[in-house]
Amino acid sequence: MNVPLSRKWQAFVDEEVRSGRFPSSEAVVEAGLELMAEQERRLAELKAHLEAAIAEGGSYTDEEVEAELEARYARRIADRS
Repeated sequence: MNVPLSRKWQAFVDEEVRSGRFPSSEAVVEAGLELMAEQERRLAELKAHLEAAIAEGGSYTDEEVEAELEARYARRIADRS
């Protein structure tokens, strides 16, 4: 597969390879796709939790929902570090 990139992204990929962080441009793209797949998996998990909560008939305040989302986001960022 040949995927043309904008100059911005091509420069980014080139720098990642040049820095030694990745062995090839293909590895950079694969890492990006893996992150997207993980994000989609987590989003599906969150949606499932929300649907289950709605089905249970429970209710949460806006503040509780916001706190939970912020906590999950913080854990996600910490997992990347």
